[in-house]
Amino acid sequence: MATRGTLVVNINTDCTVLLRRTKHYDKRLAYNVVAAINESALAVQAAERVNVRKKLHVRIGPFIDRMIAVVKPKASVLGKRAFAEVAIGQKERLILALTETGGRKDPKVGKNVAIPYRTGPARRTLEESVPKALYMTALKFKKAKKGSALIGKRVGGGKSKGAAADTGFYIIPDVGVFLRTRKGQKSQLVYAFKERWKVPKALGWLLLAKKVAERSVQLALFREVSKTLRREGLV
Repeated sequence: MATRGTLVVNINTDCTVLLRRTKHYDKRLAYNVVAAINESALAVQAAERVNVRKKLHVRIGPFIDRMIAVVKPKASVLGKRAFAEVAIGQKERLILALTETGGRKDPKVGKNVAIPYRTGPARRTLEESVPKALYMTALKFKKAKKGSALIGKRVGGGKSKGAAADTGFYIIPDVGVFLRTRKGQKSQLVYAFKERWKVPKALGWLLLAKKVAERSVQLALFREVSKTLRREGLV
């Protein structure tokens, strides 16, 4: 009932058409959200792949591309998972994650970490990876029959003789791995031994991931929802 001096307007709205059009919208919205989250995760992955090449010296590109930003699991409507996870891959002896947090690499065997000597036989240039033939396991060190020396493969094959071979790989404890290619010739340093190898904090992975995710998920969600609204004829 209206009192004097007031105006009352009764409005009746028929929402039948709107409800019919939006009958399946809640389900489509779920797929919109999942698509936006996964698109954002892939945007983070792409950004991290570019960033790692700027911050680190990458030798094995395809492998680092896979490991620098692993998207697993992805968001899924059927899996009832409204999130995606992006993380630095974890592999035995892979120190990629340490370049984000900083830290030290401890030896896996013994008390020293073997660092390839730059310009030495194991790493002639900064761009080269260590050849498999020069992996520590491939050099097959063993204690010499005489003395305490550790002798590895001889150059050109054959067996080491005596406490130290005339030519081949050998270890000086707490110093490194050396290679003598010719009798009487000066030995080359192949690996230098260090008790700990300090890995600097250099990547900035988490900061970049947050920045890209916050920006991309908003744009992706707006784009996905807009497509559904246009499909339903609501815009």
